[in-house]
Order: sequence, then structure tokens, then C-alpha cells
Amino acid sequence: MKSPICETCIKADILCSGCEARLASGQVSETDLQVARELYEMEKEGKADKPTFDKTVTVDGLVIIQTSGRVADLVGKGGKLVKDLSERLGKKVRVVSKGDAKSTISDLVYPVRLRGVNKVFTTKGDHTKIILDKKDMKKVSMSEETLRRAIKQLLGVEAQVGFD
Repeated sequence: MKSPICETCIKADILCSGCEARLASGQVSETDLQVARELYEMEKEGKADKPTFDKTVTVDGLVIIQTSGRVADLVGKGGKLVKDLSERLGKKVRVVSKGDAKSTISDLVYPVRLRGVNKVFTTKGDHTKIILDKKDMKKVSMSEETLRRAIKQLLGVEAQVGFD
């Protein structure tokens, strides 16, 4: 299993000095630790096969897991793995890829179709404009504000969301 927490700390109830320092500095979060431990348990139970994630972000009760591995490996067949993880955490869970902005945002808003991701430069600074298919407006599973905050935490950019 690959995670931002070392395997020793995932298995133990206490953290090593390295993981403790990363937790204190904010490089890893309590949610990272909780997700890593739950995925480790699921791997032991045979429900997950070598799960990989890079970080987690919590926005309005939604846990977003970012992975450099395959998103499908954390979602599981028919969404079973992510549903089980969601039940264990007591929060809704989304899994997104770690890559370019377009693929990350596309995973975040799925099943809504992403029509475009554009960088907009203004005198007040630059931001990213996300254009979603207006036919899918009813499928959006989070508020526009939640989406903007999630993108800010995942990608470090200000975002504006629109439908076309």
C-alpha cells in the first residue's frame, strides 16, 4: 500500500517521529491517517488490492482522495470499495486522479461532463474557469462553493464555475 503515512504508523496506534512532524506541519492530515488505516484494514480483509493514495482533502463533510494510481482501484468494482470506505469514515467519499487540472476536475465533477478548463488572466489576478455541460446541471453532487473550495485545496488555484 502506498500512502502519505508510513506503514509502521498505519499499523500502530502511535505515530513515528517523522509522521508526527509531517502531521504537525500540515503536510499530512488526520484524514490522511484515518483513510490510510481504513484502506489497510480493507486490504487485510481482501477487499482492496494494493490501494494507493497521495493525499486527502475534506470539504463540507466530503472526503476527496487524490491518487497517482488508478482511480478505479480505489473505487472498486461497481463502486463497492468507495462505498465501504464511505461507511467506515461516516462521510461521502470521492476519488480523483493526481495529474493535470482537467483530469482531476473531471473526476471531481463526474458524472457531469466537463466542457472545458480555461486559465483566465485579469488585472486582479488569474483564475481557472471551469465550464460544465448545462444538460447535466441536475447531476451536480456538490454546491458551486464546495467545488471551488475543493479545487483550491487540490490544485491550489482559484476557480470560477459556469454552465454552457
